[in-house]
Amino acid sequence: MRRIVSDWRPPEHGHSGELARMLPDGFAAYARILHPFWSPDGEQSVSWGQVAQWSGRRVHRLAQVPAILKPTAATNGPRPTDDDEPLGGLSADQFVCLLPHLTRATERADSCSFGVWDGYAEFHEGAIQELTLTSEQTAKTPGFMRSLAQTAAAALFKPQGESRVAAVPPVTLLPENFTIPDREFYMFNAPLSIAPTFTQHVLGVNDRPLEGTEAPNIWWPDDEAWLISTDIDLASTYVGGSAELIEAILADPGLEAFPAHLSDSVTWDSDTVNQ
Repeated sequence: MRRIVSDWRPPEHGHSGELARMLPDGFAAYARILHPFWSPDGEQSVSWGQVAQWSGRRVHRLAQVPAILKPTAATNGPRPTDDDEPLGGLSADQFVCLLPHLTRATERADSCSFGVWDGYAEFHEGAIQELTLTSEQTAKTPGFMRSLAQTAAAALFKPQGESRVAAVPPVTLLPENFTIPDREFYMFNAPLSIAPTFTQHVLGVNDRPLEGTEAPNIWWPDDEAWLISTDIDLASTYVGGSAELIEAILADPGLEAFPAHLSDSVTWDSDTVNQ
């Protein structure tokens, strides 16, 4: 029996914006889950559909930000969000909807591999200090823009001390990292049920937890029945799995999801509908 993740050899060449660089070939089907925005008061999530209803744009499987936020000549009422980007990862409500589908689709919900991008500022003492000193507000802001700030900090400011990564039970740190093009991940093992609170169990410099980041960024069960990818630079989470799993995800009203294909472009300018 083929081990889809274990046998995965991501393409080293080709279009860097293709989904094939983030998910392995071999799954029966794939889905894209859109991350929500927040309402102006920060109390409610706002779907892409709600944004499109205001802007006059159309939500489709290749829709992107900022195109979906660019209003047509006339808008419908007040803008439903003050955000220029959606969340950088799945919301708590989306985790609640997604986990039962994932649990039913695997025989190894007790043991999953979770990958965390090794560039998060929390892992690097110098980057954390610089973020804290220069952009306190950004450091407290979850989501896509925060990941950009962390990436910049890691690139511009050399760590002033040792990097650190640790785990709190039931999460355990694995000895080997996992690598795909342009991304390297610290790897952990934990039961699937820990996914919604996973970042509380991963520690960086000064035992600082990763709460507020998009982690986990890539994860799958030991039987490799499915794989989830939440890239730090994207506004969506992608899922590869059985046809039954993807059908369930697409049908769930709590998950604003669309079919995906490995040949799909995931770059911000790939939305050719909302021009």
